[in-house]
Amino acid sequence: MLEVELDYQPWRTTYQRLNPSTTPTATSDGTVVAMMALTPGWIDQLYVLPAYQGRGVGSALVRLAQESPDALELWTFQVNVPARAFYARHGFREVELTDGATNEEHE
Repeated sequence: MLEVELDYQPWRTTYQRLNPSTTPTATSDGTVVAMMALTPGWIDQLYVLPAYQGRGVGSALVRLAQESPDALELWTFQVNVPARAFYARHGFREVELTDGATNEEHE
C-alpha cells in the first residue's frame, strides 16, 4: 500500500544540519519510495524512485508542499524536460533559464 507520511525530523547530512528542513516521505509497505526536502518557500529536493514515478507519488508530495501559505519556489535543470513538465502541471512557471555554467553539474 502506498501512503504519504510526514517526517519532521531533519535528515542528518551536512546540508541538513546547516539548513534544517521538513522532509515529507512517501512509503510503500514501510519502505521509503520518495522524499522531498522543504525549507520555507522552497522545494529543495524531490526524489521518487524510478519504479514509483508516474504513479502520483511526486504529485502527492508537491500538493503537500503547496498547502503552505508561503509562496513556493524550486530550481531544476533546464535539460530535465520531464521535471519541468511535471512542475508546470502543478502550477509552477519558469522565471529563469540558464546554461548550467554556474551549477555543480554544469547542466
